[in-house]
Amino acid sequence: YEFDVADTDMDGVPDGYDLCPDIAGEHEDTNRNGVGDDCDSCPDCENVALEGRTAASETNGTYSVRHINDGKTEEEVRERNGIDTSYWLLPRGRQAGWAEVNLGGLYDVCVIRAMNTSHAGRYDYWTSSWEIVVSDGDPEAGGIAETVANGRYDTYPPMEWTTVVLDPCVPGDRVRYNVLGYDSNYATGAG
Repeated sequence: YEFDVADTDMDGVPDGYDLCPDIAGEHEDTNRNGVGDDCDSCPDCENVALEGRTAASETNGTYSVRHINDGKTEEEVRERNGIDTSYWLLPRGRQAGWAEVNLGGLYDVCVIRAMNTSHAGRYDYWTSSWEIVVSDGDPEAGGIAETVANGRYDTYPPMEWTTVVLDPCVPGDRVRYNVLGYDSNYATGAG
């Protein structure tokens, strides 16, 4: 197989993993928001989502809401137990659902980072259609919600980060990732 990997700044790090895809070189990420200090509009701003309160429409066993924003890398998890369960996943057969981070107060949301988990590389299911929504209050109870990013994968996607930089920032107290559909070989969910 041959794969075409995007590397905009030609520094050998694929764009999906590059902390600053437009600036070559090594980069620090002081606030652990997925954007390198060299290209972060506020590198000292607190990452209020990290290890904050989470919720989901449904969850699948060990692939639970506590992993949505635990800050653990795939390598850290594999060192511990050899299997990557560090993400949220819909139950078998569910084609739609959501995962949400409650920020615990109203903030200007400037950077959102999410990964299409692809079931830890087992290649049996993945989120095909998705959207990211920032809301001021619970959307199901009348909170004002704004879709800030969306997409669709028509073929199996690479397991890499999607980083959304909002300019201007959007005020909100919750960030929700909506799975709007999935593609699958085994009739299982997506995360």
